[in-house]
Amino acid sequence: MNLTDSDRNRIQAAVAEAESGTSGEIVACLMPSSDSYGISYLRSAIVFALAGTIVAAIVVRTYTGWGLVWLYSPLGFASFMLACGLVGAAVAAVWPGFRRLMIGGPRLRRMVRLQAYRTFVSEEVFRTRERTGILIFVSLFEHRVEVVADEGINNVVDADSWNGVVEMLLRELRLGRVAQGFEQAVGACGKILKDAGVVRAPDDDDELANNLRERDRRKE
Repeated sequence: MNLTDSDRNRIQAAVAEAESGTSGEIVACLMPSSDSYGISYLRSAIVFALAGTIVAAIVVRTYTGWGLVWLYSPLGFASFMLACGLVGAAVAAVWPGFRRLMIGGPRLRRMVRLQAYRTFVSEEVFRTRERTGILIFVSLFEHRVEVVADEGINNVVDADSWNGVVEMLLRELRLGRVAQGFEQAVGACGKILKDAGVVRAPDDDDELANNLRERDRRKE
């Protein structure tokens, strides 16, 4: 999902607007993927190799022609299995949906949550006077969103309150509307904080920058 400068400005403006009525400091972050998931290629290769084994075994037992005589030799059979495995790895590389299937939902959730916590620390969302930082983290490959709030917010806002924010953002992301999704999510977070009494003090400063953080795990 490619963002334009206009999209980034919209998100930054939405953060500034949401923070105008609360002491909460909202940080929006976008990341292509939370992990390399190298295991997905191996699993895909094994699945295709096993499927190839079944196909080869059926052919060996039923085919009586001479066209596949090479398949009857150990070297030919092994080469066929290797080719199937390579095809499986290639499929995982070009088909994100199949790759996610090979990774599995639990691992996807775990890695996105872990990366969200890492981002919370590396972006120093905790560096606010009243511990009122909140991170809205989007990991595109996994199709997942995490909301991580600091202690000052968790003390007054129930964790389930963020579920609606997550669903709202995911709905817009599925439609390819990244900027609009962040705008709505940021606005919803601002309202939740304001309703929970996390109000803006007269001497409150803008402690964290309002711009969208675009992180790339491969460059870290």
